[in-house]
Amino acid sequence: MPEASLIPIVAYNYGARNKSRISASVEWGVIYGIALFIAFFMLLELLPVQMLGLFDASKHMMEIGIPAIRILAVAYLISIPSLVFAAALQGLSQGTRSMYITMLRQAIFPLAFSFLLSRTGQLQVVWTAFILAELLGIPVAWFLWRKSFNESVSAEPEFSNV
Repeated sequence: MPEASLIPIVAYNYGARNKSRISASVEWGVIYGIALFIAFFMLLELLPVQMLGLFDASKHMMEIGIPAIRILAVAYLISIPSLVFAAALQGLSQGTRSMYITMLRQAIFPLAFSFLLSRTGQLQVVWTAFILAELLGIPVAWFLWRKSFNESVSAEPEFSNV
C-alpha cells in the first residue's frame, strides 16, 4: 500500500523540521491512496462473482459473499485516510497513537457495531459495521494526527546520548 512508503518520507522531513513537506506528503498520500484503490474498488463492485469464483465458492457462499464484498469494498475505500494518518504517525515516531487508530478501526469499532447490528438478524446489515467503523475511525485518526503533528513538529528536537 502507498501509505507504507509515506513513513520514511514523513520521518525524513520530521528530522529536517520541514512542516510544510510533511503536510503535503500526507495530503498526497490520501490522494494517491484513494486513486490507486479505485481500480481495486471497481473490481470488487463490478465483478464480485468472478472474485469469489477464484475461491471456488459454493452457491451459498455466493449468496453471502457477493453483498459482503460490495459492502466491504466501500469500507476499504473509506479506510484510506485512516491508513495514511496511521502511517504518518509512525513517521513522527508516534507508533502508539498509530496502533490506537488501527485497534479502533479494525477491532473495537467493528466488534461494537457488529454486536449492535446483529440484533437486526440480517447479515447484510451486520457487514455495514465495517463501513461505520471506518467512518468513525477517520475523525479519530485525523484528531490524533493533528495533535501529534502540532506537538512533534513545533517542539524542539530531542537527542539521546546513545
